Amino acid sequence: AESIDVADRLVMPLLRLPDAMHIADAHHACVRFILDQRALLHERAQELQTVLMQLALSGAGAPVIVERLAEVTKLDAVWLNAQGSVCHATGAHAEAASQAAAAQAPALRRWGDTIAMLAADPPVRELETDTHERGLLASPIPGRQGVAGYVAVVGPPAQLDQVARMATSRAASACAIELDRERAVT
Repeated sequence: AESIDVADRLVMPLLRLPDAMHIADAHHACVRFILDQRALLHERAQELQTVLMQLALSGAGAPVIVERLAEVTKLDAVWLNAQGSVCHATGAHAEAASQAAAAQAPALRRWGDTIAMLAADPPVRELETDTHERGLLASPIPGRQGVAGYVAVVGPPAQLDQVARMATSRAASACAIELDRERAVT
């Protein structure tokens, strides 16, 4: 009970291991699990980067990239232009996702005006929607002069995980290439 009180005051987790387990074994198992998860996430990121970049380089268009994002994440996906207007939405609840993303457009534009970003790895921000049942992850699409738009996924907060974050960022990067290619053609 005393340890629990101290852990609560320090806002630290307190673990109780089975009597038969040694702390070193638990430590090694945790480290191994974390490294395996990182390796899996890195592998998934590479696969996704390859698929999305192939779409961008083949001229498939930003809507196709956003549709692929929805397929990969199993979430609704939205593409917004630089002003925050919805250009394309896809998924089982595309209309609700469009409304949620459009409602967050002012916050996205304010955020986009204040961030520094790399075209290869745009940042991702989590925003709340008007309902607690759905959240939103958004990433700016880097343009030649600031933000060229935003890519977002909308879904239950539990599904807005590291894979969804990584996929949203990679999709924004692929859209940047696609929009730049379209601008060059025009």
